[in-house]
Amino acid sequence: EKWWKTMFAMIWMPIHSVVVSTLVQKVLVDHAATSILNSGGSKGARWFYWECVIWVGIQLISLGLNRWADVVQTRNRGRTGGIRQTHRSDLLHKFLHLEHSEHWEAPDSNWLYSAVYDADVVTNDAYFQVFILFQSFVALILAVLVILSLKIWSPGVSQEHGLGTRYFFIGMCLVTLPLGFLCIWSRRKLTLMVVIVRKNAEMAWFKSCTWVISSWRHFYGYSRIERNALEKRILKQNSEFIPKHWDARDTMNDNAWVSSWIQGVAYCLMLLFGIFQLIDYQTYGIGTMEVGTFYAMCQIYLKVGKYSGRLTKVFVSFQKAVVSLREIAALFNLRDERSQRWEAIQTTLARYKKANAIVYDCGVCFKRPPYHKVGYNFAELKLKQGCTLPLGHLIHVSSVASDRVLRSFLGLAAQVIHATVPSGEDLSHEGPRVVTPYGLRLAMIPTVPVTIEITGLP
Repeated sequence: EKWWKTMFAMIWMPIHSVVVSTLVQKVLVDHAATSILNSGGSKGARWFYWECVIWVGIQLISLGLNRWADVVQTRNRGRTGGIRQTHRSDLLHKFLHLEHSEHWEAPDSNWLYSAVYDADVVTNDAYFQVFILFQSFVALILAVLVILSLKIWSPGVSQEHGLGTRYFFIGMCLVTLPLGFLCIWSRRKLTLMVVIVRKNAEMAWFKSCTWVISSWRHFYGYSRIERNALEKRILKQNSEFIPKHWDARDTMNDNAWVSSWIQGVAYCLMLLFGIFQLIDYQTYGIGTMEVGTFYAMCQIYLKVGKYSGRLTKVFVSFQKAVVSLREIAALFNLRDERSQRWEAIQTTLARYKKANAIVYDCGVCFKRPPYHKVGYNFAELKLKQGCTLPLGHLIHVSSVASDRVLRSFLGLAAQVIHATVPSGEDLSHEGPRVVTPYGLRLAMIPTVPVTIEITGLP
C-alpha cells in the first residue's frame, strides 16, 4: 500500500510543474491579458480581471496539492526503514549465523562495507530510482499532450503552421531521448569497470581505517616505528583510491552530460525555430505562434530536458547499483550452517542413532584455510586414532604440543570449528568428522576464568 501511495504521489508532482503552471501562464498572457487590451477599458474587461484571479487561485491550489504529494511520498517511500535498514539487518543476521569456518569465505571488510555503503547504494540508486523512472515517463507524456492541446487557445488562422511547430517539438523529443540512451548504453562497460575498481580501492582503505579505529587499545604495545609504518600503509591506500574515484566520478558525470548536451542543442534549435514563427505571426500574421504559446513551449521543453536528464541519471544509477547488488547478493548466497544442513543431520542420525557421546572418527582433520595462515586461534591437527567423549562424565583433556592444539580439539567438539579434508577444503558428508548427538547444545568457554567486571556483562 505504501509503495502505491509513493508511486501515485511521484506521478502527481509533474502535473503541477508541467501541466498546470504552463497552462496558467499561457491563458493569462494570450487570453486574459489580450482580452483586457482589446476591450479598450470597457466594463466587459472586469470579467477578465476576475479570470486572472481564478487562474492564479488554480495555481495556488495546485501548489498545495504538490506539497501534499511531496509529503505523501516522503512518508511512505520507505527508503530507510523499508529498504536500507532491512538489508543491513539481513546482512547482520547472515553474518551472525555463519559458522566459524564459513567466516573465511568473504573478508570481514566486505560485510562491513556492504552494510554501510552497498545497502545505501541499492536504496538510492536502485529502489528509489524506480519511482523517478515512472515519474519522468509520465512527465514526458504530459509535455507532449500539453503541446498538442495548445492549439485550443490559438486562433484559427493558418493551422498548418501551428501543427508544424508542434510536430517539430514532438519530433525533437522523439529523436533526442533514444539518442541519449543509446550513447549511455554504449558506455556501460566503461561505467561498470570504473565503479568496480573504485569500490575495491575504497574497500581496502575502509578496512584499514576501521581496524585502526576499533583496535586503538592495541596501539600501546606498538612502537613509534610500527605506528608510522601503519600510517604509511593507510596513506598509500588512500593515494591509490583517489585517482580511481576521480575516474569513476568523471565517467558518471560524462554519462549525465551526454543527455544534457543533446537536449541543449535541441533546445537551441527549438528557440531559433520558435522565435522565427513568433516574428512571422507578430509581423505578417502568418502562423499561430503567440507570445504565450512561445513561452509555454520554452517552459515545456525545459521540463522535457529536466526529466529526460533524470531518465539518463536513472539508467546511470542502475549501472552503479548493479555492482552493489551483486556484492550483497553474493554475501546472501553464501552457504551457512553447513553442519546443520538436512543432509548432514541425516548422515549423523543414520550412523549414530544411539550415540550418547561425542565421537571423533579416525583420521579426523582440521586444517586452516590456505588463504589465511597467520593469526589463527586454532592449530592444525589430524587424529591418528578415533576417540569418544561420553556424556555425563567429567573428562580431563590435556595437550603436550600447545594450547592451540587443545583448543582445536575442544573446538571440534563444541562445533566452533569443523573438520576439513587434508587440503583445507570443506569436508564431504562421507569423510571423517566429529559427531555429536542430535539436539545437544554445546558451548565453548575460555580456558582462563574471567570475572563479570572484566567482561562488562550484566
